[in-house]
Amino acid sequence: MTTKQQLLNLITNEFNDFKKLNFGHNLVPNSVPIVWFGNAEKYFKSELKIITVSLNPSDIEFKINKTSLPTTNLRFPDYNGSIASLYTAYNNYFLTNPYNSWFKASFGSVLTSFGASHYDNALNTALHTDIGCSYATSPTWTGLTNTQKNILEPIGAKSWHSLVQILEPDVILFSASNNFKNKISFPRVGAV
Repeated sequence: MTTKQQLLNLITNEFNDFKKLNFGHNLVPNSVPIVWFGNAEKYFKSELKIITVSLNPSDIEFKINKTSLPTTNLRFPDYNGSIASLYTAYNNYFLTNPYNSWFKASFGSVLTSFGASHYDNALNTALHTDIGCSYATSPTWTGLTNTQKNILEPIGAKSWHSLVQILEPDVILFSASNNFKNKISFPRVGAV
């Protein structure tokens, strides 16, 4: 099975889990799961494969501002309802209308030090992932109840670990609490 097919299968599984939750647990309506952000095909061609990790997508991925109605057209205009178009939409995320203020502030400088970027302007293309869950929530993760988090975390952790097995990164840059760092079940080769 090709890497692309593995990623398409993972998107299908995540999308099916997403539909089962039926927009409960504060999931943003009219949204889709975001299994990764960035160009996976360029990532696999990179000399140094880097993924960045945080908790879950912001509701701003689907809204112009906090009070607007959510839509996939804002940041994922390539999505037409099919899994194949969702794959394309993830890959084109940083080419269309990315949430620049968050991505550049969160990982921009450290990625530059590795000769990498989420954008198309570096030797190495990094991908962004979320370990908490790939679903945007409103309120954001910190505003969810523990019950809501306990429903979403197992789905997110399972999907994230499956994704990392496919991506086989050389470097993982992690921006989340120790609680999530402790959920990583891969053997550590080196940690800072």
